[in-house]
Amino acid sequence: MVGQERFLIIAALQSSSVTDSPLCRACMEKNKTPTHVMLECTGVTEPREIYLGSPATIPEVLSNLGGMLGFWNELGWLE
Repeated sequence: MVGQERFLIIAALQSSSVTDSPLCRACMEKNKTPTHVMLECTGVTEPREIYLGSPATIPEVLSNLGGMLGFWNELGWLE
């Protein structure tokens, strides 16, 4: 079940918005990927730190489901 949950989470991240550009809308510096948004994006640093702390890896993010959902909600991805 854990593998399926991770697949669904990554799929949701990748399809969270439809744009013509692969660039992240928050920073416009890099392509929007799950790793970029959850670990690297400078445009969402504050909400990421509030909800997730300072995760170093995707498994760390996935281990904090409540924080991850709060972060996604803050970004408007759960609407």
